Amino acid sequence: FEVLIQKMRTRVRDKVIHLSSGSVYGEASGSVDERFPVRPLTAYGTRKAAEEKCVVDSFKGQTKVQILRVSNVFGDSRFHDFTNQCMKAAMDKSSVKVYSNGEIIRDFLFVKCLVDALLHLIIRDSREEHLVLNLSTGIGTSIAQVLSYISEETGLTIRKIDYPRPNELVKHSILDNSAILTTIPWQPLKLEVGMKRYLREAFPDLTSDK
Repeated sequence: FEVLIQKMRTRVRDKVIHLSSGSVYGEASGSVDERFPVRPLTAYGTRKAAEEKCVVDSFKGQTKVQILRVSNVFGDSRFHDFTNQCMKAAMDKSSVKVYSNGEIIRDFLFVKCLVDALLHLIIRDSREEHLVLNLSTGIGTSIAQVLSYISEETGLTIRKIDYPRPNELVKHSILDNSAILTTIPWQPLKLEVGMKRYLREAFPDLTSDK
């Protein structure tokens, strides 16, 4: 990663938009905005925080930098996300792993909303030398609710196996998206709307009559 960034330093002149993750915040009891301390619990979150620092330090004083801390993205059949794990388990008649009886809370963002936000930010006239924005719906949904919604939408039974939550797994992650809503003309789709669109596009045989 550092080698790639160093190569980019000689080629980028306008601005850098770096996709990071809300996992850099670690655990929080409520929704977190961009002022919340960076204190990741997982190896993934630690790596994303290190990447952020590398990008900012490398382009400081040379190029404008926008760091986007993205929530849990879904909506592409190539992803190995929870939605696709559920669909695979249902169709294979296998099972999906959940923790704490599905009470883990996440903020789910439809991938097409992510792309739409990026397009707005790319063409936006940036004045800030360093900008950090949460990119999310700002709405928390439990894993159990996601399971229930996919089952209702597709008619599939999804077997789950419950495991104790690992200590490093964040229980509650919701990103406050107030800042990006005032930065670009953008409004993310709610989970139910985005999930319906994705399931109908990726699995039309299961959802065409719903």
